[in-house]
Amino acid sequence: MGSVLHCAAALLKAMRVAPAALPSPERASNALGAWSVTLIHARPQKLALAVCHASRHGFVFPAAPLATLPERFGPALFGLLVMLGAPVDAARREVDAMQPLALAPTADRGVRAHMGQYADDVRWRLAGGAGLAECNLFLAGNLVLRPAVFHVGEQTFTLLGLDPAPVRRLTRVRVGLSPD
Repeated sequence: MGSVLHCAAALLKAMRVAPAALPSPERASNALGAWSVTLIHARPQKLALAVCHASRHGFVFPAAPLATLPERFGPALFGLLVMLGAPVDAARREVDAMQPLALAPTADRGVRAHMGQYADDVRWRLAGGAGLAECNLFLAGNLVLRPAVFHVGEQTFTLLGLDPAPVRRLTRVRVGLSPD
């Protein structure tokens, strides 16, 4: 069954994909469900910002070349999950369950709002000299207040059926707190 990668209008245009030619999204077969992706113009490169619909977890990865972005999404997600402390086999299962990955336009206003905030956060961090790994670690520690209060990285691990302790430790260190 696979999953859906919802793309912002600017990304679809840059990828030269006509919205009318996109299939209608089906229910996702992976634990994290659908994701939305947009472009961030951050010098010297363009970045892709992906946000999970279920957990609102965001991460960035290089956008170029745009033609292969859908194929590179899975490996980028795999790298993020492993960086945050997920077991390799659990990360591989999630990425494999997403295949085939269908494209669709982004429609969820709540996800688009998170994308806008995350894009500003990433640009600000990159301007301060942070790298992509530091930006992704920062995004994993974001706090969502509605509809419930949770940290996005911990929620992602919970949805995957994993112990959120590794990502909790990483994000606590990020803000200068004791890891325990």
